[in-house]
Amino acid sequence: MNRGFFEGDPLIAYRIPADGRYVARINDLVFSGGAEYFYRLDIHRGPRVVFTSPSVIQRGVRTHVEAFGWNLSGKQPGNQQGAYDVASFEVLAGDSGGYARVHRRSQSIAIEGFAHQFPGTDSPTWLQATRLPVTHTRQPVGTPGDGAMIEIPAEVSGRLYTDQPAWYSFSARRGEVFLVEAFSSRHGSPTDLTVNILAAGNKTILATFSDVVPNLGGVRFPTANSAPAGRWTAPADGKYLIAVRDVTGGFEPDPRRVFRLSVTRDTSPFDVVAVGRRSGPSSLSVRRGGREMYDLIAVRRCGFVGSIHVRAAGLPEGLECPEVWFGPGVNMIPLVITADDGVVDSTGAITLRAAGGTTGMNSARAVRGGTIVRAGLPNGNSRITDDIPWSVAGDSPVRLLAQADRPRYSQGSVVEVKLLVDRGEDQSKHAVQLRGVGLPPIVENRVGEIPATMGSGFLSFYLPPTMPVGKYTIAVVGSTNVFLPETVGAEGVKEVGVEVVSNTITFEVYPAPYIVRVNLDAPIKIKRGEVIQLQYTAVRKNGFIGKIHTDIAAPGGVRGIRARGVTFVGQTESGVLQVIANDDAPLGQQRGLRIDDVVDGTVLDL
Repeated sequence: MNRGFFEGDPLIAYRIPADGRYVARINDLVFSGGAEYFYRLDIHRGPRVVFTSPSVIQRGVRTHVEAFGWNLSGKQPGNQQGAYDVASFEVLAGDSGGYARVHRRSQSIAIEGFAHQFPGTDSPTWLQATRLPVTHTRQPVGTPGDGAMIEIPAEVSGRLYTDQPAWYSFSARRGEVFLVEAFSSRHGSPTDLTVNILAAGNKTILATFSDVVPNLGGVRFPTANSAPAGRWTAPADGKYLIAVRDVTGGFEPDPRRVFRLSVTRDTSPFDVVAVGRRSGPSSLSVRRGGREMYDLIAVRRCGFVGSIHVRAAGLPEGLECPEVWFGPGVNMIPLVITADDGVVDSTGAITLRAAGGTTGMNSARAVRGGTIVRAGLPNGNSRITDDIPWSVAGDSPVRLLAQADRPRYSQGSVVEVKLLVDRGEDQSKHAVQLRGVGLPPIVENRVGEIPATMGSGFLSFYLPPTMPVGKYTIAVVGSTNVFLPETVGAEGVKEVGVEVVSNTITFEVYPAPYIVRVNLDAPIKIKRGEVIQLQYTAVRKNGFIGKIHTDIAAPGGVRGIRARGVTFVGQTESGVLQVIANDDAPLGQQRGLRIDDVVDGTVLDL
């Protein structure tokens, strides 16, 4: 019996005791079933490679690799259950790189490597690859004093037979920043690793790295995994220790507990993946005159939170894809492709390059595609692809154009987006429900509406005073009903609900010279002909002592009310706006009403 040899997938290696007929029984763990409970059963007596040691090899260098499995050419002595045959091979990893899904639970994580067919086997085995020399420790290192000395940058392949940690040592200078990452469960090893950095003298633990928990892509593209990673700064010159431990352990030694440890100096460690918006297997299909969107997911590693710049290359004529930015700490943004009215039906693949915000495109890396393998699973099932496909087909029934009021915003201000909707001539007029996409986690989303009788509307987003400085990219999605030619049937024209995406908006956030706050007890209602007082404060920051002129504003303009503007001078930090309602002011709530502040011709707002 086996419930899970490769994560949830069972494998049984059984030595047949006698000639005869045998039965294999398969059932779901909770004894349920259904149309989607399909499986594949493989029974054979051919060679089977389960894992290799070392777990990572250097590109361009012939490496001695031991393959562990069953029915291989070399056999370990003894017939006890769980014993592996071992065969030795010389393997050369080519210079061309590749990425693949190698672990079911964290299947969306890209690991550089290649598929290798060992002689005499009937299926390829995935081997990790690196361009750095690899230190291979075949036997476990059980004490700190015996820890192998490694030179940074370092790639280490080791094994944890028991629950005792493996030890390594390295030298560092004060202030050096190191990136530490371990690979084990991601390539099928039955482990849950923790990595500790310790002072060599008194064995004090200085840093601990464990699971990467955030699932950035949800069920469409899961990224959570049990691989430790992090960033560490050396507090002083000297020698330090690294301890790699399997926290799950086990009662019996298990040679499958192989791992890879990577220690490098500070870089910009991230991967960017383009994932379709649909819940099932799909690619991006854009209609002529319309737009469609990929979600770009930044899989950040080792504590990297900086900006990431993504740019398209080699797009055919008639397709447009503006460059986009992941702001500091942002993990998902929209990438929008626009097709001109004259583009013919066609297919292709888009090439995207991503670089850290301060490194420039000369050091950019390729953006990978991501696609769902099977929809409907609780944890998702998707994989990395080499291509990011697109197609153009049909005509767009409705278009959405977004216009920001300016390209730069202060911390604590408001991004005002004007939305224009262009409905096709043969389309009925329906309201368009609006919401933002790709917003930083610190920015609260908003909803809006373009009424059926109107062609434009507004959506505003408040940037908190604590928002990190940098460039950001967002977009707006509208939901409405349209008529599509392909939906015409025997019953005639049928309208369907669709989502239409706007063009992307990229803006820069800069440090605020001051932050305006309306008093909590400020009135929120006013009668026609009435005058109210709106008290507020301006907290000056970054040494700003200039003039500040304040007034009221709203998306599309203020209706029926006005204010007597106030100008702060010198060190003034509080004021009162006199707000007046006209005799014919429209009744009801005015959405998006705010205070605008002008400093040297630059508008800041609350």
